[in-house]
Amino acid sequence: MSMKSTSRYFQMPLGSSSQTSSGSSPLRHKICWRWCVRYTILVTAWASITVCLWIFSQPSCDSERTQTRADVTNGKAYSFEPKNLRSPKNNPDFLSHNDNLDSQSQNVNQHFQLELINQLSSKTTLLHSSEINTVDFNLELIRKLQKKAERNTLISVYQKNWVGFREIAGSNCQKALHSKGNNSEFPQTVKRTRSSQYILDSQDCEAFLHKYGFNRYPKTTEEEKEFPIAFIILFYKDLDQVLFLLRAIYQLHNVYCLSVDTKASIELLEAVRSVTKCLPNVFVASKLENIVYAGFSRLMADIDCMKDLLQHPVQWKYVINMPGTQFPLRTNLEMVKILKIFNGGNDIEGLTGDMLVADRYEFKHTYVTDQETGEMRVKNMFVANDPPPHGLEMVKGSTYGTFSRAFVEFSLGDPVAKEFLEWCKSVKSPDEYFWGTLHHSKILDVPGGFKGKPHGKPWLTSFSLWETNPTLKCATIYVHKICIFSPEDFPIFINRAQLFANKFYITHHPAALHCLDEMLVNLTYSGVTRDLRFYKRVPFAIKKNPSA
Repeated sequence: MSMKSTSRYFQMPLGSSSQTSSGSSPLRHKICWRWCVRYTILVTAWASITVCLWIFSQPSCDSERTQTRADVTNGKAYSFEPKNLRSPKNNPDFLSHNDNLDSQSQNVNQHFQLELINQLSSKTTLLHSSEINTVDFNLELIRKLQKKAERNTLISVYQKNWVGFREIAGSNCQKALHSKGNNSEFPQTVKRTRSSQYILDSQDCEAFLHKYGFNRYPKTTEEEKEFPIAFIILFYKDLDQVLFLLRAIYQLHNVYCLSVDTKASIELLEAVRSVTKCLPNVFVASKLENIVYAGFSRLMADIDCMKDLLQHPVQWKYVINMPGTQFPLRTNLEMVKILKIFNGGNDIEGLTGDMLVADRYEFKHTYVTDQETGEMRVKNMFVANDPPPHGLEMVKGSTYGTFSRAFVEFSLGDPVAKEFLEWCKSVKSPDEYFWGTLHHSKILDVPGGFKGKPHGKPWLTSFSLWETNPTLKCATIYVHKICIFSPEDFPIFINRAQLFANKFYITHHPAALHCLDEMLVNLTYSGVTRDLRFYKRVPFAIKKNPSA
């Protein structure tokens, strides 16, 4: 093309639609179009790279995926203090039979473990057991809260919505508690509280206590103050239901250990830590377990809390462990009077004969990773296990119980008990054998132990309605063969001698929790103690010296 013809294109007015004889667009338009395309490609590429880098630098927003998974630490407990965070390979407490995991699974688990450690180191600072004396127990704050509680009245706690759920307030619980009711008479749902809301609310402890009513009970009796009780609550979800339970049993002279399964989300863990800052006698266990169903870690969750509790300045007399799905049937004053009747005796279930499920301990068990879910599970190796050490006779029982302080000290400190605990590592569901076997031993001098027939006494810590019960039937549903209670089930358990009932779901007829909470508040303010003659006849209660 000649210079002359080229110059015509640059002299053409802007926006002209003239074309060359060949039908092509002016050169100026060609240059602008190409420049725009190249610029657009560069900007798009730059934006894409920036967004990708930002996304990969963020933690997952999916709380279910960030739930620290059951395979994070391969079933091992760990401390939240960074110096105690050790890998399974270097941790002597880690179960040796986890070495059977294939290398690929170990690499995946190590990846998640490192990710979890990084998140917890930056987001969560939980207390180590050695710090409990100086950090958790603020005696001055407790005295201040006790003085405030003296101003509470039954009318004021109702006015402040410190009883039950706001959505169910005004319902006729008295009728449901004393006669066969109908679930349809009550609201079926209540407003849930997210973990993030608890984190926000607990930034101002005075406002937190006022909003949620943890200091709702009146002045404590001297009898209760002289007989403090320790409580252990294990959970991994539904923090609002757990705190509803904690409020029901919360007394400033008692002490409470919260054991959070590491399957819980990071947000829930942070919420628990935040809440305990406002409750001076509540703390998170210095070791948290990755609970494997029917695994050794379930037993260790309680033992970890017990070790912390033995170091706590509150000289508690008994400890009661429970899941977050339980709820009390007795007031704190009634529990104190009942435990004083026990007089150091332990309430631990004992099952023998066909109820032993002997294959759980006669064969060695190990841990494997489920290839479909990635979760750890217990597997029978069908290899004969060694007999229990020192000729101990196996007795099965519940995970939960009412343990005297002396019994806890014995279980964690006696050489035979320690050897038996080590032996339990290869047992399926060792939490159902460790306490029962020690408590009913005929060859050990166990504090508060029972040497009679294990099944020849009642078990009074908690009541559950099993699907196999031939006479009592659940009004609604069973989950894992256990009834989820609703108001229509009140006639079954409301007058029973057990201290607690299990299970309740906040998502399933929450009116059951509401009405029981209302009952406890009314009884506490009335000071009434219901008939206790039954407890004086239980065979495991240690008879007092008549000359004392």
